[in-house]
Amino acid sequence: MRAAKALRLLGLILSASGLALSTASWLIVYSVPLLALGLGYILVGATCLALSLADGEGPSVVEGLRVAMENLSVMVEGLGARAKAIYVPSSMCEGGHRLLLPSSEPSSIRNPLPNTFIARYGPRPEDLGVLVKPPAEPIVRRAREAGAIGGDVESSLNAVLAGTLGLADSFKAEVAGEVVTVEASRVRVGGREGRLVEGLAGSLAASAIASVVCESLQRPIVVEGEDWRGDTLMVRLRVLGHG
Repeated sequence: MRAAKALRLLGLILSASGLALSTASWLIVYSVPLLALGLGYILVGATCLALSLADGEGPSVVEGLRVAMENLSVMVEGLGARAKAIYVPSSMCEGGHRLLLPSSEPSSIRNPLPNTFIARYGPRPEDLGVLVKPPAEPIVRRAREAGAIGGDVESSLNAVLAGTLGLADSFKAEVAGEVVTVEASRVRVGGREGRLVEGLAGSLAASAIASVVCESLQRPIVVEGEDWRGDTLMVRLRVLGHG
């Protein structure tokens, strides 16, 4: 109990300090090193908070996704991000599948992106963003290595998120030009909670769907919108160009 309280207190202190430092670095000082330091504080603080809530049992895969989503949420809040987050396929980033938090929405993405925390994604001086691993990255990486993700979006979603992860009973997908619509039936994770990250990167379920679709098409995508109808989730994704 005391250890949990200590971790919670440490997590709150680190998160608050990182939030203040990263906000000042991003909006006032324009210092990349200080920004990286502040975001590092946030990540460590969020991890401490997650550990303080653990009940001593090994976390499930879905719980691991929840913790990763919480960490991403804290980072997005710290950056004060407003542009849509972009899911970048492993073929376009030297570090593998990533989530780009851009300073502004780009018309196309530089190909390839470097394996760095702060990355330039376009030709303009202000085209700087933060590259992080999306919540489902470990699952997607293992599924790709096992050959479970291929060029057919619907088959890939059913193989990884229904068959392996059990995130939903089944998936239907329609690819029409630059728009991908996905229907997930009997989703087993909660809906949106009103956090900023959900407006930019989607809910936990939508984020996992976006990661698989991104790797299946090998194209950068954003979550345009999602609609919950009971335990059925409709997700609309937009495919971006790349240079």
